[in-house]
Amino acid sequence: DNSVCSNCRIRFDTPVRYACYANWTSDQCMEAGDNYTWCGGGTASPPVVTTPPTEVTSPPTSPPSFIDNITDDDVGKIKEGDSLNDTEVGKAIDELLEEEEDAPPIDSVDAFADRLVRAIQVAAALKNASRDSSLPNGTEGDTKAQKRVIMRALLKDLNKVATERGRLGDVSSSGSEVLLSAATLATTIEAADEAETDEIDDTAMAVNTFASLVTVSRRAIAQTDNATPQEKAKALSGVGHYLDAAAGLFRQLNRTAKSLRAPNRRLSGDGATPTYNDMAWDIRNTTSQLGDSLVSRVALLEEGKRSVEVASAEGGTSMRVATRDQADEAMLSMGTAEQSVAVGFPSAVDSSTTNCGGQMNTAESVQLVWWSDDPFQYASSDEQQDPANVTTNNTLTRAAAQGTFTISGRRCGSDMQLRASAGGEPFRIFLPRPPSHQLRRSLQQTANGNMTVVVEDACGFWNDTTTQWDTQGCRVNEVLSNSSTLCCECD
Repeated sequence: DNSVCSNCRIRFDTPVRYACYANWTSDQCMEAGDNYTWCGGGTASPPVVTTPPTEVTSPPTSPPSFIDNITDDDVGKIKEGDSLNDTEVGKAIDELLEEEEDAPPIDSVDAFADRLVRAIQVAAALKNASRDSSLPNGTEGDTKAQKRVIMRALLKDLNKVATERGRLGDVSSSGSEVLLSAATLATTIEAADEAETDEIDDTAMAVNTFASLVTVSRRAIAQTDNATPQEKAKALSGVGHYLDAAAGLFRQLNRTAKSLRAPNRRLSGDGATPTYNDMAWDIRNTTSQLGDSLVSRVALLEEGKRSVEVASAEGGTSMRVATRDQADEAMLSMGTAEQSVAVGFPSAVDSSTTNCGGQMNTAESVQLVWWSDDPFQYASSDEQQDPANVTTNNTLTRAAAQGTFTISGRRCGSDMQLRASAGGEPFRIFLPRPPSHQLRRSLQQTANGNMTVVVEDACGFWNDTTTQWDTQGCRVNEVLSNSSTLCCECD
């Protein structure tokens, strides 16, 4: 719209955006190229060839980045790929495959944004079966195999882009950049689901990309001043997309572990190769860093509000963050897509603390995260244990039946070891209770020889030492439980 530009206007094609230069002449605008239009007064004169001046003149001011104006609606349209045609999709995929070994470097936020837009376009095409006809003929095998080849190139490029963006240390991130980064990663992981990507190295690359992008995004998420309300809202929306990406990475990790390509699952190792336990910890830690970035927002909430809660864009994951000095209420609850989950803290809590080493944010916080699927399915046994052995051995090696609720105490960017004080009341965790028909059942013989059906109902926690679900120190409180909510007590 020329009415909002009185100098030289530039058009960005993908997505369509306009920006306006300042202090250009009509001649400079004419010489700049086809995407430039003179919007000032008078008629642009034809270019005149002149002898270069002896003095070096200052270049015209740079145009604003199109990423600054991107909105949730824009991201949604790109993510769904409705505005792309098969020719554009094919071209983007061809560029991606051709540049796999020699992609141009990321030397600016605009270059970063351009590659993110291309990545989200390719990912949107891969996850949409109606776009299968746009896949290049150069890939061999069936459609799934073709998609896996493209996915590998996409993950490699996105990992490179995220790493190089992190090296632009003097260029701060913005809420708009957080939104586009997070939505691109989440869409890429959805495309990996469609392609059934199950190579451990691809999964490790995606996990590294998640960590790199969040590292860049954290400052913009935490920023509480010098940012407009719109930018703050975009950053918060980006956190929701990042939660979708984290849940998707756990899906990919679990799929990789169950793949026929992984007969010998590397649950743990010597540190030289990626392992499932290492990658699961990295996903959890990066998710916790998102929560750390929200702590500064909690401190500025109006009186009576003690926490920030964010739901993932797709609704399967939720996070609530409260500062420890403000979370003096005995119970912290959180709404999910299904129903509420909550944790009741003991009146006395022991916690290990660390030296923050001069870090700016030293506030203790409590983070609640609800995962609608068990993030640790990769570690479950192929053969389920007998419920009697669960009681005897006090351990669980199978997946959680109805989602997973994680509670973390955080300080200085690290987990605190929380435990109930000796002789005190336990932690009480309230979880959605699955209907009885969804619970595991087994037949057991009673002392008089009769067979009875045993409905298994147990509370467990993820043991970071044994990297298994464990029931030691946890039990069901039937008095505080009901038909819809299970109360677990853990020391």
